[in-house]
Amino acid sequence: SNSAPHTAGTAALLLQQNPSLTPDKVKDILYSTAKDLGDEGWDNLYGWGRVDAFKAVASILPPVHDVAVAGIIAPSSAVKGTLVPVKVNATNEGTVEETFTVTLSDVEESILIGTNEVTLAPFAVETLSFNWDTSSSTIGAHTLKAAASTVEGETDTEDNVKTAVVEVQELPKMHIKSIDMSLGRDTRTRKVFGKAVVTIADDGGKGVSTAAVSGKWSGATTDKDTRNTNSQGKATITSNKVRPRRGLTFTFCVDSIVKNGYTYDTSADAERCDSVKT
Repeated sequence: SNSAPHTAGTAALLLQQNPSLTPDKVKDILYSTAKDLGDEGWDNLYGWGRVDAFKAVASILPPVHDVAVAGIIAPSSAVKGTLVPVKVNATNEGTVEETFTVTLSDVEESILIGTNEVTLAPFAVETLSFNWDTSSSTIGAHTLKAAASTVEGETDTEDNVKTAVVEVQELPKMHIKSIDMSLGRDTRTRKVFGKAVVTIADDGGKGVSTAAVSGKWSGATTDKDTRNTNSQGKATITSNKVRPRRGLTFTFCVDSIVKNGYTYDTSADAERCDSVKT
């Protein structure tokens, strides 16, 4: 039987650790530490179960208590205001089951991000998930520290802590680069309308696409409109149509600009309103 050499080898490991063990004691250890298979306890098909060499030898040795943080997984950079997922690998490097806590904190801000409790069998590893809210984080480098609590009897604590550095960055900014006004005419009804082409750009002057530009018209008509910018950062917004007459003024003013992942910097606007007359 293939089980014979495994059992004999485990018995040899037991005697190597403690030569004074009697044959009956060796059998008791093999029985009590075997992996139970089939019906609970001894049965005709599996006997006492599958031999477990590690558990058998560990049962006669002084217990080793040693937990650790095997690693911390975080992005190298994050945009301020976002929720950043961070994963921490906790491990039990000892020979007995341990229950311990793992905390994640922001060293620079002295803020506790989260705490997880974990129970691990010997040599087991579990990945714990944390979410870091950067809404109140300062711009710059942040050291995230993952720390496993010390368990009773643990002497090797140097590996209980791991760190990772994440650079918190500002959201890219956008502003109104220009508003170009013109008049339009409906050839069928001969009514006139105002047309505003609003250009939205980032700090480098490049057009920002898919930004929602909202504003209102005044003067010849009073209506509100929202349009998204195209690939060049331009949103074309037209007013309601009115009967033509001399001296009509169409004025368009931008109320807001919205795009996920961007912040609207009003201080950089070239203008907020512009007009055109008939």
